[in-house]
Amino acid sequence: MNHPYEGALTCAEGKTYVRDTKKRLSKKARNLSKITGWSVASINKNIRKSVPRQYR
Repeated sequence: MNHPYEGALTCAEGKTYVRDTKKRLSKKARNLSKITGWSVASINKNIRKSVPRQYR
């Protein structure tokens, strides 16, 4: 698993990175749910524990 950048991202590319990272994490949660049968809500809860606030 890749870990998102934790510094400040204020430029246009940084904002794009944050948006794309949120999408990637959401897709990973859906895929994991399909594979394991776990609820997406439960997976997202654990993702929120492990990533910086800007990616939630």
